[in-house]
Amino acid sequence: MLRSIIFRNGGVKAMAKILIVDDSPLILAFLEEALRSWGHEVFRASDGYSVVPTFNKCNPDLIVLDYNMPASSGLEVYERIRTLYAGQRVPIIFLSATSRFELEMVIPFGELVRCCDKPVDLEGLRTNINEMLVAAGLTPRQVEVGL
Repeated sequence: MLRSIIFRNGGVKAMAKILIVDDSPLILAFLEEALRSWGHEVFRASDGYSVVPTFNKCNPDLIVLDYNMPASSGLEVYERIRTLYAGQRVPIIFLSATSRFELEMVIPFGELVRCCDKPVDLEGLRTNINEMLVAAGLTPRQVEVGL
C-alpha cells in the first residue's frame, strides 16, 4: 500500500514500496539509490529464485524486473508473480537490452506491464513508475515525487 508524507507546503512525497530484481549488483545499487532519492521504499532481489519470498515479505506496489537473468529469466519470474493472488495486479516494469519487437512476442504489455531500455534512462523510468502507480489506482497527487 502506498504511503505518503504531506509537507507543510501541501506537497506530497511518494513512498511506494518498490521491489527491484536484477542479477547485477551495480544495477541494483544504481536503481536503489535513484528510487530512494525519489522517496520510495526499496526492496531488492538478486535472482529469480528469491523474488517470491521477497515479494511475500514486502508486498510491493510496483516491481522493476530485469528481463535477462541467468537461471530464471524475467519472463519466468513475471509468470510466478502473476500466479500469486497479491501479484495479479502489481505493475511490473521490465528492464532489458533486448529489442522491443522481440519482447512484444513474449510479454503481454499493457496498463500494468511496461518495458524500459537498458542502459536505464532514469527520467524515463521515473515517468513510467509514476504513470504505472496511477494506473494501479493511486492518485496523481500521491505520486508526485521530489517535492
